[in-house]
Amino acid sequence: MGMMRTGFRLWIGVLAATLGFAACTAPEAGGSKGGSQLLEAGEACSVRAECRSGLVCDPGRRICICTSDDSCQGDLKCNPFSGRCVSKVPGCTTSYDCGRGQWCDVPIRVCKVPTPYCGRCERDEECGAGNACIRLDGAATAFCGRACDTSNPCLYGTHCADGQCVPDESCDSLATCNPDTLQECTSTADCEGRDQLCEPATRRCVARQPGCVAGKACDPARLECVPSCLGDANCAQGMRCVNAICKKVQTCTTDDDCARTKVCRTAPGGAGECVPTCASTRDCPMGQLCNYENQRWACRDGCETNADCPPNTWCGPERLCASGAGVCQTSDVCAICEACEGNRCVPAYDDRVARYCAPCGTEGLDPACGPGGSCHAGACAPSCAERECAKGFFCKSIRDDAGTEVARACLPNDGICDTECR
Repeated sequence: MGMMRTGFRLWIGVLAATLGFAACTAPEAGGSKGGSQLLEAGEACSVRAECRSGLVCDPGRRICICTSDDSCQGDLKCNPFSGRCVSKVPGCTTSYDCGRGQWCDVPIRVCKVPTPYCGRCERDEECGAGNACIRLDGAATAFCGRACDTSNPCLYGTHCADGQCVPDESCDSLATCNPDTLQECTSTADCEGRDQLCEPATRRCVARQPGCVAGKACDPARLECVPSCLGDANCAQGMRCVNAICKKVQTCTTDDDCARTKVCRTAPGGAGECVPTCASTRDCPMGQLCNYENQRWACRDGCETNADCPPNTWCGPERLCASGAGVCQTSDVCAICEACEGNRCVPAYDDRVARYCAPCGTEGLDPACGPGGSCHAGACAPSCAERECAKGFFCKSIRDDAGTEVARACLPNDGICDTECR
């Protein structure tokens, strides 16, 4: 009986030692949950301790997932979407994999649009090429700057410091965009408002740097970039396109239905609309004049000179802006190799205009090329001393060896006389 008790005790001791050794032995990574080894990415888990080093247990999916490429073994990469270690991950690895103007957020392999100026950021890449993520002394957060130099000046309310535009006061004090004032002008000196310049083709003041990307326009009321429109057809019902922005239409039947600062304008066959009154014609859209009617100043269709009309129209005998195929004020609105003559786009080889690109033989001033015209590389370059050049040509000053201007001639923008101009 004593021997049996001793043997039983010996068996229990061996079993306990064996279990103790197994409990103290470190498991190997890479096994399945059925054994004592730690789990790989994609395997079911309950707590992080079950996953091998570098992996975590996703509490939602209850599987081990990787958090970076360092979490994976060998040449495998971490797929940020599935959390698994794979040989190839979809998405970008550098900004060269992204579209123009985008950058690659490498940890999640997603192409992103750069954060706009003064937007919050953590690193330079978020702000776009050449722009830096700036943190001012004492500031809790950083913001995106914008590259600047003598040829790329900063917006109004900002200044250039160390090659980056920074706000004079703070980002909160800046508007996100700068709207066009559309004031009439003959030079930039006529323009009022923030950072405006005079656009020669329309003779209207426009923002030097609107601050909005293509397809958006600056809303002058909210000073925010909003989707732009080309016409009323681009706007929802009850909205109309005003200066490239969709605005809600306020309907009316008489001026009394509108505020004192607005008048009721009714288009033929349409409902009346409350529109702002004006102080002068510069407050009206092109093609309208500021007239006093019904004890209010209002913009009405009309013109006094061509300057009151868009460049693809002209002020007709009825004192209304007339449009139509080939109507122009400037060659800029004509087709290539056409010139604006008598408010009509005509071919540059037409008898009414100078001899553009006509063959010639005498280099320099050549009467065959019209009054003041020159011959260059065997093709006529008409004079631009008293008239603008045809579309596709620029006015070049011709100087002699002493540097004295002897002529001004229209030369092709690309340096080649196209056959359709002959």
